[in-house]
Amino acid sequence: MGNLPPFPDVSRRLHVVRSRTAIRLTALVVIIAAQGCHDRQPFPGAVKVTGVVRYEGTPLARGTVQFGAVEGNDCGTARVRPDGSFTVWLRPGDYRAAVIAFDGIERVDDKGIPLPQKAVIPQRYFTVGESGLTASIASDRHTLAFELHR
Repeated sequence: MGNLPPFPDVSRRLHVVRSRTAIRLTALVVIIAAQGCHDRQPFPGAVKVTGVVRYEGTPLARGTVQFGAVEGNDCGTARVRPDGSFTVWLRPGDYRAAVIAFDGIERVDDKGIPLPQKAVIPQRYFTVGESGLTASIASDRHTLAFELHR
C-alpha cells in the first residue's frame, strides 16, 4: 500500500453533502418546531405574535424567522408564508430575531455535484445575535414587521 493520490473531487463532494445535510436538518428542525403553532395557546403565558417580513419592500415569499430571548433561554421559530406573514407564540419579553431565506432551487455543477441553495437575503440576517432585528413582546397580542435591506 503506497501513497494514494489526493482526490479533491471527493473532498469537495463531502463538503457539499455535509452542507446540504446541515441545511436539510435545519429545515427539518424548523418545520418540527413550527408544528402546533395554531390559534391555541401552546404553553402558559404565551403571546400570539404575528408579523410580516419584507425584503427591499417586497414580502419575503419563503423562509423562517427565529427568536431568542435577550435574557433567559426562551425561543421561537416561525415559517414565513408566501405573502411574507408569520405567526409564533412567545413569552413576553425582549427578543433578538433572525430571518433565514433560500431560493429553494436545487442546482448541480457541471460534474453533477449538488450545490447549496442561494440565499435570497443578505446572510447577516441569518444569525440572531448579528441581524440587528429585535422585538419587545408585551402580555397581549403583537404584530411585528421586519424590513430587510441589502
